[in-house]
Amino acid sequence: MAYAKGKAGRKQKSIDKLAKKRDKLKTKAKTRKTGVGRTLAKMKQKRVQKRINKKSGIKRKRKPSLLSKATKKVYGTAKKVVKGAKSKIKSVKSGIKKKRVANAKTKLAKKVKTAAKKKQYGKQARTQNKINKRLGSKKRHTKKSVKATAKKNASWSKASKAAKKSDGPNMSTLVKARGMHKKGSAQYKKIQNQINKHYGVKKRH
Repeated sequence: MAYAKGKAGRKQKSIDKLAKKRDKLKTKAKTRKTGVGRTLAKMKQKRVQKRINKKSGIKRKRKPSLLSKATKKVYGTAKKVVKGAKSKIKSVKSGIKKKRVANAKTKLAKKVKTAAKKKQYGKQARTQNKINKRLGSKKRHTKKSVKATAKKNASWSKASKAAKKSDGPNMSTLVKARGMHKKGSAQYKKIQNQINKHYGVKKRH
């Protein structure tokens, strides 16, 4: 067989030579009667094949060993365990955070109640604003608005007490009943007069 001149030709010549050697070893392994001779021939054949592959530029994929397979399995399970632990830690952290926020809210709510009792409207407004901020609400209270609300609530509770004493319907029922009638009608006026009476307002319709 004629080979090309130069490096490529020499390379091909050596590959062919090694291939012949490999084929000889293959036949030798088949003809050998003893197991030792057969094994040695197979080993030599493998070494020659490796040299051929190296010269040809063929990269053979290695089969993963049992040890590497076991390592991969262990690593996979470990990874899963770590992932599960991380998610648990995250949930615990979020739970703690929620608890802290809830505790802070209750503390602030108590402060609001005490401020309302003592009629410290400025303090009440500031504390309520803190609660709103934590809840993500943009609503802001001022001393004036808190005072007006307190006044309204006080008059409502006073009217509710008066309604209770009169043994008639309570304030909520009266307001609901008033809404069922047309404004300015006789029934509307009658209910409004009852409401005014409970509020302590002298005006009658």
